Amino acid sequence: MVRVLMVTGEYPPMPGGVGDYTRCLVDALERRGCRCGVVTAVPAAGQQHVIATARRWGWSLIPLVRRAAHQMHADLVHIQYQAGAFDLHPAPTILPLFVRPRPCVVTFHDTNVPYLFPKAGPLRRWATILLARQSAAVIATNPEDASELAVWQARQLYRVPIGSNIPVSTNTSLAEGMKLLEQFRASRRPTIGFFGFLTPDKGIEVLLTALAKLPEPRPALVLIGGSQGATGKVHGAYAAAVEQRLATAPVPLLRTGYLDAEAVAAALAAVDLVVLPFAEGASLRHGTLIAALMAGAPVVTTTPARLEWIAPLRDREHCWLVPPRDPEALAHAIQMLLAAPQTRRHLGEAAKQLAVHAFAWETIADQHMTIYETVLSPSRMPPN
Repeated sequence: MVRVLMVTGEYPPMPGGVGDYTRCLVDALERRGCRCGVVTAVPAAGQQHVIATARRWGWSLIPLVRRAAHQMHADLVHIQYQAGAFDLHPAPTILPLFVRPRPCVVTFHDTNVPYLFPKAGPLRRWATILLARQSAAVIATNPEDASELAVWQARQLYRVPIGSNIPVSTNTSLAEGMKLLEQFRASRRPTIGFFGFLTPDKGIEVLLTALAKLPEPRPALVLIGGSQGATGKVHGAYAAAVEQRLATAPVPLLRTGYLDAEAVAAALAAVDLVVLPFAEGASLRHGTLIAALMAGAPVVTTTPARLEWIAPLRDREHCWLVPPRDPEALAHAIQMLLAAPQTRRHLGEAAKQLAVHAFAWETIADQHMTIYETVLSPSRMPPN
């Protein structure tokens, strides 16, 4: 039995994609016979698997992780790294140096840099490179991050996709989702779903501009889930500006607020079209995209710098791609697809069929177990 200590900046009930990912991974690993413990923030105290929590992220993370690893006799430490989830503190970047002789595995959920001190400049990037080089294995969730990590000379680099914390939609959940939209169904107004926190990378302002370009009666915009996650304060000013735009947007607006996973699946399946206009192009690092595909929703999203970065997804077969930051192109795609129900149905069905196989948690857990066994071979070093 492999014993793994997960270190993550967020964990349910805290909102956030990395926390949801970690919980799903832990559950899948335990079904494979792995024993998992979690070190995370105080709001998740008392949750299953959580064995230690931090009130704030700082250098105290290092002794906290060391004690937790000793307590559960962990074979290895696995950092779920996202700089914003740790409030940009650099402590996670040096953890591999302080948990030895236990090996450390790190999953990069993005390659953003921590904060060190004013005018730190290139040193911030070097802190992240240190994390990659000192870890026994590095996991990238998407091809573009894998390319960057390879340049950093990360040791034992693997690619493992993320799965969705949102279940596959059913006829029952679809009926529940339809209830959310009754006011718009009665007026025969189509619905555009947006799923994700209001952060600069999600492109909500481009969507608002695009919707304003459509003729009346414009479709209703349905904001599915909460507006800010645990890392929201990093983008607080941006979110406030978006809130002002939403308040004056010339489109009907429905905000569902926080929903549990089943309700999110229902809402995604019930809207006429899900639009995810990522500012830098779609990426397999985005759990919101994977969730929408898993729900069988027809999805409009943005073209990545290289199409192979979103393989096995194909344009016009599993999703509809438009250029990033182009409200004219986005408005045209929305208008065209709303008038083409058969095309929307084909997109949703093909997306769901692909997603349930390509992003299955059972497969993801198996890949992790292989990585763990490789890191721990040929013989395990007994932890101190």
